[in-house]
Amino acid sequence: MKTLSDFGCFDDANRSFVITDPLPPRPWINYLGNRRLTAFISQNAGGLLWYREPWSGRITRYHYVAPPPDRPGFYVYALDRRTGEVWNPHFAPCCLPLDSFWCRHEPGVTTIAGSRNGIEITVSYVIPPGADAMVWRVCAANNGSREANILLASYMEFGLLEFLRESIGWCYLKHQFKLRYDPEHRAILYDYHVFEAPFAPRMIFTCTAPVCGYDASRDEFVGRTGTLAAPE
Repeated sequence: MKTLSDFGCFDDANRSFVITDPLPPRPWINYLGNRRLTAFISQNAGGLLWYREPWSGRITRYHYVAPPPDRPGFYVYALDRRTGEVWNPHFAPCCLPLDSFWCRHEPGVTTIAGSRNGIEITVSYVIPPGADAMVWRVCAANNGSREANILLASYMEFGLLEFLRESIGWCYLKHQFKLRYDPEHRAILYDYHVFEAPFAPRMIFTCTAPVCGYDASRDEFVGRTGTLAAPE
């Protein structure tokens, strides 16, 4: 029988718990938030982001019962341009074996680091107290002996705010919003076109680094026969 120490350990000095196994028996989650914007996130970066109320302000999607569990979330994909291999520093959803992995949950911050073939990627997630924004800080390092050519891509699925409405009416509600790219701000903008739109939060997904491409469609991102575990 496995015990707590088989999956991680407490770091008392940093008031955190460090998870060293990417596949504990259940998703190991942490809560981030500032009383207006809130998220929970697991050791595999699966999770949900909402504004004020989770039943009426779901900014992203999360599937509670559909297999595989703990999907989707706040993902970073790494593409090795030389080999075509795609992997995640948080292990899932690609689930390729990692040379090293750890996830640190501390009050208000989650940091996940994974390495493969000499490339180490660290992602920190935080919702600052004074801003209604979820910040992802991504750092990549080449610790190998040869030059690397790696493309990083971020992935998040926008939701339709109201959980019940999305559950029963997604087939027509998907035509009442639009995602568009703003090159000036390097951002994907979420435009909501229903009667309560003036009261909905304005949502963007942006990046501080230069952008070489984007998709505003899950189907375009994963491809005709692809999945989140193996996007085309």
